[in-house]
Amino acid sequence: MLENEIEGLIGRFYEAAADPSQWRQVLEDASRVFEAEGAVLLGPVTREIPVIWSSGLDGMSEEFVKGGWYLVNPRPERVKDAGTTKIHTESTLFTPEELDRHFYLAEFWNRHGLRYWVGTLLTDPGPDAVAFSCERSSKAEPFTPREIDHFARALPHFKRAASLAA
Repeated sequence: MLENEIEGLIGRFYEAAADPSQWRQVLEDASRVFEAEGAVLLGPVTREIPVIWSSGLDGMSEEFVKGGWYLVNPRPERVKDAGTTKIHTESTLFTPEELDRHFYLAEFWNRHGLRYWVGTLLTDPGPDAVAFSCERSSKAEPFTPREIDHFARALPHFKRAASLAA
């Protein structure tokens, strides 16, 4: 079943590449397919933040941008250090202790009830990088190896769609 849903999601990524007004709905679909609280596309932080998120992340994402939390988000630096071409989860970038105590995670992420994610860069690393991730609540289970494998198999298509959109 998940395989069919992934195929449909891939098609919707390509549709959004041609019609950017569809990105928010595509992120809603990604949230549903990956059983996540929400999904987000995050563009370069060197300019005005181009960020699109699904409705499940509305309150958090607005605060992320307006409150300047993107300035102290450790994930981009951790991704750079761990390997920008890889798929990452909370446990590939942070220790369990950091998930509970790191300033950004404790004061922002955990406060919004989020804990688990799967994501990666859709473009080459650098100042114009675009990241995509699906976010789960602290009440959910972490992404399973099977789910991460499905994400990985769809990733070349997600990246191609991001390239077309650019």
